[in-house]
Amino acid sequence: MAGLTIDDSEPMPDEADTSDPKCPFRGDSQRFTWSRQLEIGQLQDEITSALGPAVQLAAFFPLDGDGDPLAVDAQNPITLYVTPSSADLAAVKQVLAVHKPDPYYGMTDEQKTQAQLREKIASGQPLTPEETTAALQMLIAG
Repeated sequence: MAGLTIDDSEPMPDEADTSDPKCPFRGDSQRFTWSRQLEIGQLQDEITSALGPAVQLAAFFPLDGDGDPLAVDAQNPITLYVTPSSADLAAVKQVLAVHKPDPYYGMTDEQKTQAQLREKIASGQPLTPEETTAALQMLIAG
């Protein structure tokens, strides 16, 4: 599956311990890397829907030396922890394989419209009269 790597030296369920300082699950997890962008809240909801609420994720996104986010790729993958360590990793991989990140996931329609308008303004694209009015209203509202 594209984007997924499992380091053979990483603890597997029966070898998990608490020595990983990043593990938020005190060692009761499986760790692997993912080299494609994802939306963690959306992915957690997809995992919950497919595998139940007991299966939880934690993600560590790659950062540069200054703590700024890096583009996710093979050289800068996301580190994912899945708990419990007995969770079906193959099923988690299946959910990840079909995951399509939605940058507007969890937003109301109004928030989504405002975010899209901000993106259009930032890109320098011309605005329609309606979009100009909406942008001015956003500025006034703060």
